[in-house]
Amino acid sequence: MCVYLRRNRLTLLIRPPRPPRVDDMRVEIKKQLITMLESSNIQVTGGKLPWRNLFKTLQEHKCKFENWPAGTPEPHTQNGIEKAPQDEIKAIYKALVDKERPLRICRIDGRLGGADPIFKLQDPSGSGSGNKRSRDEQGSDIEERKRNRRRR
Repeated sequence: MCVYLRRNRLTLLIRPPRPPRVDDMRVEIKKQLITMLESSNIQVTGGKLPWRNLFKTLQEHKCKFENWPAGTPEPHTQNGIEKAPQDEIKAIYKALVDKERPLRICRIDGRLGGADPIFKLQDPSGSGSGNKRSRDEQGSDIEERKRNRRRR
């Protein structure tokens, strides 16, 4: 806080808070985007933000970003948000915290509600790990295998 005395008047100037460090911005952007995706019924598995495929993921679910910062390209770095350029991170962060026109997700077709109810992020490395099913999902297959073993 700065205090100035002008012509017998006391003037207080309050400095705005400093913006967070870029690393902290990355963490907050990731957290906010995951929350936005999930609130649009786009499920993100393992808490991993589909950074490089973010726009493609939204399109697949008939959604898009509203108020994406002008001049900021779609995410393109292979190593996720951690390797995105600082100027892009700052612009996206600024858009997220904008009071008048915040960055948000909306439907393309104008329908109300979120996107498709279930989305499972596929492993971009092609290892097939995105296709594995949980034990609960495999339940009927396991029972069938047990029955087949007993018949032999």
